[in-house]
Amino acid sequence: MKEIDITLEGIYREDDNIRKAREKAMVYLSYSDHTVKSMYKKLSENGFQSDEINEVLEYLVDRGYINEKDYFLRFCRYCAEKKGFGKTKILASAFEKGFSKTQIYDIMDVAFESIDFFEICKREFLKLKVKDISDKKQRDKAIASLMRRGFSLSEIRKVIEDYNENY
Repeated sequence: MKEIDITLEGIYREDDNIRKAREKAMVYLSYSDHTVKSMYKKLSENGFQSDEINEVLEYLVDRGYINEKDYFLRFCRYCAEKKGFGKTKILASAFEKGFSKTQIYDIMDVAFESIDFFEICKREFLKLKVKDISDKKQRDKAIASLMRRGFSLSEIRKVIEDYNENY
């Protein structure tokens, strides 16, 4: 019987640094979701090279470990419902988080269509406990507070009209 010499030459063997970078990325993903940008930053802070990081990011995206679309949809809902943010504050937070501009603008409408920003604005307005809405100083202070939370002036005006009619 003839012996066959089997070697690993020509067969893909993973670089040790890429394996370490992928393991580190998986640890980060076990704690929370990440965008491609935030994962790139984390891995580069750990001393991995750009080409190694890019290969790991491609692996993570291809296998669905990083899915920015789903993450963005969950992020929008969380910011609106739990933090009480309006559209502009959510978008600003998304840019800070590392979502790409094209990703945000491609699915922004889908993300926002299921969120009732009027009700969220109303809830945040009621939290302010404005004693006299007819007092210009108190009203302006409430409007400024809601605008900092990312609500539009038209949303705020509707909430104030609703408040005047029902309270």
